[in-house]
Amino acid sequence: MSGELLESGSITFDEHSLISFQPEFNADQFQQIYGHPPYPDGPRDFLYEWESKLSAQRQAGSNPAIIEKTEHIVYLLHNLNTLN
Repeated sequence: MSGELLESGSITFDEHSLISFQPEFNADQFQQIYGHPPYPDGPRDFLYEWESKLSAQRQAGSNPAIIEKTEHIVYLLHNLNTLN
């Protein structure tokens, strides 16, 4: 999906990198952070994951530039059906 968004010009390469990153491939670290084993090939709700990430960034007072990138990704995920 992120490759298609990048090719269409809907996202930047940096956003493509963020969306494409899968922390589940480091199983030990994933288990420590999330408290359950990773399921890299299972179905995922990316909108929920990115909304949760945005909420955590806001609560932690993260860098505004990082929050802005995350907000844009959430916006894109909410509006995928309008992108060509």
